[in-house]
Amino acid sequence: MRDMPDSLARQRPQAEQMMNDIFRRVGDLPPLPAVAAKVLEILKDPDADLTALVSIIEKDQALTAKILRVSNSAYYGLVRRISTVKDAVVTLGFNNMRNQVLALSAYSLMQGPASGYALEAGSLWDHSLCTGLCAEHLADTLGYKSIKDEVFIGGLLHDIGKTILSYYVSARFSNILERVDQLGQTFVEAERAELGFDHAEVGARVALRWNLPESLVSMIGDHHKPDLKSVNAARVCLVHVADAIASMLGVGIGVDALEKRLREEAAQLIGLTDHAVQDAMAYMSDLGDLREYIGTH
Repeated sequence: MRDMPDSLARQRPQAEQMMNDIFRRVGDLPPLPAVAAKVLEILKDPDADLTALVSIIEKDQALTAKILRVSNSAYYGLVRRISTVKDAVVTLGFNNMRNQVLALSAYSLMQGPASGYALEAGSLWDHSLCTGLCAEHLADTLGYKSIKDEVFIGGLLHDIGKTILSYYVSARFSNILERVDQLGQTFVEAERAELGFDHAEVGARVALRWNLPESLVSMIGDHHKPDLKSVNAARVCLVHVADAIASMLGVGIGVDALEKRLREEAAQLIGLTDHAVQDAMAYMSDLGDLREYIGTH
């Protein structure tokens, strides 16, 4: 994660006190669903095969039912009926199934409203899924195939901090909007000025509590302001760009999309071109209804 600017470092004691108070009042941080944690473990193993993924899915009856339902939906238009998880993985692919498992797990955490960001129920998840799929596509087309699995997860979880911070943003909503309107700050900059931290930092704290890899902590914590000197710079920049594209497409956006800025230096670092942006937007549009795509429609 990036270092704290001096002005914010000076107010860290107050900000830390507020953040600790937030976590105390919220209670225990939401646990990472067990099935998602196990899938993340599989991704760490270069020798993992579909048998391991099938075994994890089959142990969760509700997840198995959802996977089979979406696999047999009109969305995929398969000629033969999929009757087992193994058939689904073999027919639709390891990556497709992995994405569905992680997205369904994230859905359980993000399906509710985030009123502080003017997000209705389901909107945060829609935006997160769109960002994850877009980041994966960008990695695939811009020469970062080796990290496309990681950036999908980073995109999927990049806004997890909003699930916790929403209430506290609501309490200072008018002040935050005033900073946006009168000072020309982005919503995130205003959020940080009012609270001493933003939803990205809170999300990084969640990721640390979940013992997620450092690369994922960086993608979550730095997705609004990538550190170009970081070892995870490419990963963070891919998520940053995907987040912006999801907002351009109008998927699950709230008031924090106001004045959201795509950082040119981030685009340059990953070799982003206008054509790549148009291609990504066309790809996401072709996916259609993401809720149907992942089986939560």
